[in-house]
Amino acid sequence: MKKIKFLILLVLVIILTGCKGEYNLTINNDLSISENVNLYIENKDDAYEKTLELFENNNIDDSKYNVSQNEEYVNIKYNEEFSNFEDYILNSKFYSRLFKNEDFKKNTKGMSYKGLANLKLDDNTDSSVLDNSYYITDLKINLKTPFVVKDSNADSIGDKTLSWIISEDDTFKNISFRLNYLKTNNLYIVLIALCLGIIFTTGGILIRNYLKERGI
Repeated sequence: MKKIKFLILLVLVIILTGCKGEYNLTINNDLSISENVNLYIENKDDAYEKTLELFENNNIDDSKYNVSQNEEYVNIKYNEEFSNFEDYILNSKFYSRLFKNEDFKKNTKGMSYKGLANLKLDDNTDSSVLDNSYYITDLKINLKTPFVVKDSNADSIGDKTLSWIISEDDTFKNISFRLNYLKTNNLYIVLIALCLGIIFTTGGILIRNYLKERGI
């Protein structure tokens, strides 16, 4: 309960001060999930002190976060680990605040996900004086995976990472992807093996025909 309260308060700090940064998810080889939040909020109205107090007063494990500042921004870094994607969906407090209407499927071959990155506060948030929306100038959602991406609506794909960009003009963002558990490197190995097999087979046939024509 304390973590839930802390994250609601953190969201309110972000709303009041403005926010940009990255929300990073990594799907590991064993299908566990690493969550990393890296946010920059405007350093005004004692934002650094308020943010630091939120973590300290709510007894958040100090190994999971780091708060630093410069003249312009307060930087918040927060990390969590989950045993699998289902555990992440059920227990990540950031997921519950940022994403809605998920359609998640998983089988022995891969997984697929469709959801909505919703930038509106829930109606039950304890604040009637806020404008009921996150003031986000630039938020990048990154999904890194060792598996083959079969389909996605990512704004960009590179270095095994899918990225969606949310700007201050967006109120929500559709997120979807479909993964195959066959790793990219394994796919290359299979393709190379097939090519070598074709080359050796063709070469063998040509040599056999040549020798046959020569009567050898």
